[in-house]
Order: sequence, then structure tokens, then C-alpha cells
Amino acid sequence: HRRAAQTRCTDALHRRGVTWVPAGAWRLAPLARPCRDAGGPAQHTVMIFASTFAGGNLPPKAMADRSVRLKPFCVDPLERREFEAQVAAEMRLGKKRAALLVRRRDDISMYGKLYANYPPGTPDYMLLSVSDVYDGEVLASDEQPWDATMVQRPAGRPEMQPGEPAFLAMNRFVVKPDEASRRLFEQRWATRESKLAGQPGFVGFSLLRRASPPAAGQAGGFTYATATLWAREAAWAAWREGGGKNAHAASRESGRTPVSEWMAAAASPIFWDVPVLLLRGSGLAHVCTPRSETAAEAEAEAAARVASLREEGERAVAERLARREAFAARATEVSDLAWEAMRARLARYKEDWGNADAPLGPDVDGDLGRWCKVQRQLRDAGRLATARVDALDLLCFSWVAPSDVDDPTRADWAGMLARLAAYRDEHGDCDVKKKYQRDPALGGWVAAVRRCRSELGAARVAELDQIGFVWQSSRSCGSAWMSSFRELRAFHAVHGHSDVGAVLGDGHELARWSEAMRAAQAKEALSPKRMAHLREVGW
Repeated sequence: HRRAAQTRCTDALHRRGVTWVPAGAWRLAPLARPCRDAGGPAQHTVMIFASTFAGGNLPPKAMADRSVRLKPFCVDPLERREFEAQVAAEMRLGKKRAALLVRRRDDISMYGKLYANYPPGTPDYMLLSVSDVYDGEVLASDEQPWDATMVQRPAGRPEMQPGEPAFLAMNRFVVKPDEASRRLFEQRWATRESKLAGQPGFVGFSLLRRASPPAAGQAGGFTYATATLWAREAAWAAWREGGGKNAHAASRESGRTPVSEWMAAAASPIFWDVPVLLLRGSGLAHVCTPRSETAAEAEAEAAARVASLREEGERAVAERLARREAFAARATEVSDLAWEAMRARLARYKEDWGNADAPLGPDVDGDLGRWCKVQRQLRDAGRLATARVDALDLLCFSWVAPSDVDDPTRADWAGMLARLAAYRDEHGDCDVKKKYQRDPALGGWVAAVRRCRSELGAARVAELDQIGFVWQSSRSCGSAWMSSFRELRAFHAVHGHSDVGAVLGDGHELARWSEAMRAAQAKEALSPKRMAHLREVGW
């Protein structure tokens, strides 16, 4: 169950670009960032090697019980000292058989060639941790298993130089995929005569073979690698100019088939300093993290780092503020242009209808009506600029919607009757729609009169009847609420009351609607306009 849970966690982490590190292994603070190819995704490649560095004199076949997990890091130069010191502290607390922190070298020359221009994404550091293959840890999906086909140990215990890092020389090969080329390549390494064991400063050598083929398009695509660990760079340099040079010359003069015959590409050397080295099996531990010579130098470097970070932060803040101000300026410009376009539409509306009060509704210019409503709301909230208020005042814009009338008796009653009579003379009836564009105030007043009939008094009702006022609009109302209310009003006209359940039964649809309205009234959930309608039928 635990292994299955670890596998699920590993898959979830890898989908987010995070490399799985088992508990109790390495708890690194975020001093390092994943290495990135130019324009490519973050690399979290972890390679599994059979260990050359596990310590002890294990036979080659037993080396398959060891693994090296190689994890790359790219570290800011200002953070490298702190990064190396922290890794050293974590390695002392860990329980791995062996562990190495290696730092890439870009200034190594060998046989007249400088090895410095590595491909993009080559890490600054690699962390190699050695443990048992079958120690219960779950391998992550992107880990690459490698087998050790050959291993060589020093004749005696190597002497590390205090204050000087160890040195790791690696050579990587792409061997042809056929079985014969692989067999002959390994056989050549196994049968060649080596004098490494007796070299001063030699720590260990291993030939590593990739257990599974590289993914298509993967950078490098190496299938074999050699790893030679030295106590210090000077020991490697002495061997290179001495025994190593002679061994290469002897190999060329031997007449045997050169190794390049079985390779699909040229070999690719890479070199590393090893500032932190821990071999528990052999009891070898060496730490050579960089240190300041004086306290003043350390303080100066720390101050420079802080100043650099502060300058970087201030620059980032300034850039962010500049982007925000530029965005606000563009947004304001766009907003001004859009507002002016709507004001121009309202001006054309006034030319067509004689007023600047576009009503809401799908049967008119609803977009313009909604804009007028928003302007009224903004002015009421004190959020409409003075210049915009003045521009609308020039159009005689009504800051209270003319069609939104709560009490028709507060208006000029005689004047509104005269306007209604003029409408009747022009149209033949008094059925003014609420969203009457030519006179929105008259439409709102007529709607309010119908709604508040019971509050008008007999004299005003008589005046309205005399000129032919239409108490129920002939236009169909799309509101479901109004449709139900008309049914209730018809019921009241026949029975003289609104107790629908007593006549039609509680299960009738109109009875259920009436009970729902009474419940809403009890909760004060009905609008004043709807309550005015209900009071017309003796509610």
C-alpha cells in the first residue's frame, strides 16, 4: 500500500515538473532551480547508475545491487557557496551508502582541446546519491536505469588533499544499437590493460551501460559512460600526461579495431569538481566547500548579494508599476472612446424621438437604454465624472427614468391628462405602452395609473374613464407573474374576493400561486409595484 501511494505521488509530482526525492534523502532548500534548455521545458532528469562509489571490494556482479541517483541543478553564482554548504550538511545527516556533489568545470583542456561549450541545459551541479536498488524506494517515471559492466578499485586508500575538491572525469558514448557492437565495445573495455589502480590519487572507475534505450529526440542519447573519480585534479592531470597518454598511444599502435568503429557518434567528455564526497562503506569523507578568507570578505560578499537582490527587486517593482500605469492609461483611453460613442448614439436618439431618455426593453434600443440606466446609477453613487454629467445635461438627459413612476398623483395631473388626450386623438385610443419612445414620461404615468387605480379616488377615475382610459393593456405581457395576476383579477371581478382556494380548490394552479404570493408577502419579498397590483384585487 505504501509503495502504491508513493507511485501515485510520484506521478502527480512529475506532471508538475517536480522530481521525487524519498523521505530521509535530501531536503534541499530552494537555492537551486531546475535546469532549462533554451526555449525548452525544465529538465529533471534523474539517472540510475550501478555504483562505483559504494566502497568496499565488491565483485562486479554484485554491483547491480547498487544505484546512483543523479539529479541536476542550476544554481545562481551568488548562491553557490550557501548551496554547497547546505548539501554537505544534508549529506552528513543522510543514510546513503555514498554521495557526491559535483560542480561542472568549463576550463579543462585535454590533448589541446578546451571543453567549455556544453549544450544548453547542461547543469551547474549534479547530486549523486548511492543506495541499494532494492531498498524499498519507488523509482520515478523519468529515472534512467544503468548497469555497471566493469568496476575498478584503487590499490590503497586514496589521500584527499585538505581544502581541495576531488575531481570526476566522465566520458559519454553513443554505441551502435546492434548487439554485436555493444558486445565488442564492452569486451574491449573488459580486456584492456589498465594501470589506474596504482595511480596516486585514484579513487574509482566504472563503465556504465544504459539499461533501456533513450527516448526519441532526447538530447545526447548516450548509451554508455565511463566515470573516473580522482582525489584531486592534479592527480588526474598527472595520469593524463603520464600513464593515460601512454595507454592511449599503446592502444592506437596495437593494431586492434578502434573503439570508434562501434560508436554512432563521437565521445563527449565532461569534467566536474567534487566539493562534497562521502563514502560510508570505506569511511572516506571529504568536504571542500568554498570559504571566505576573512570575515570582512564574507560580509562584503553578503552585502553585495543583498544589494543585488534589492536592486533586482526594485527594478522588478518599477517595471510592474510602469506596466500597470500603461495598462491603466490604455484602459482609460478605450473607456473614454466607448463612452463618447454611446453619448453620440443618445444624441441621435434625441434627434429621432425628441428626448434623450432611451427606455429598456428588447423592442427598443435596449443597449442604449441599459447604458442610460448605468449612467443614472453612477451619478447617484457619485462615480460619474463631472465632464460626463455636463455632457449629458446638454442633451436634457433625465437623471430619474421618466418611465419609472411610483405615484402618478405627484405628477401634473391636468397636464398628463392633456398629453393622454393628445395621444388618443393621434392614435385613436389611450392604450399607451410603458416604453413609449416619443413620450416616455406619459408611458410611465399610464402604467402607474393602472397599477394604483385603488388609490386614485373616484373623481380621478371618472376623469380617466371620460377620455377613454384603458385600464388593462391590450398588449401581451411576457411576465409570468403578470399572466397569473390577470387571472386573479378576472377571478376577483366574478366572485368579488380573492380566496381562490375556497372556490376552485387548494390544488388549483391559481390557488397555489395565490398562496405563494401570500407567503412572499409575509417575508416582505414582494416589490412595491407587485403589492400595488395585488391591492387592486382586495389583497
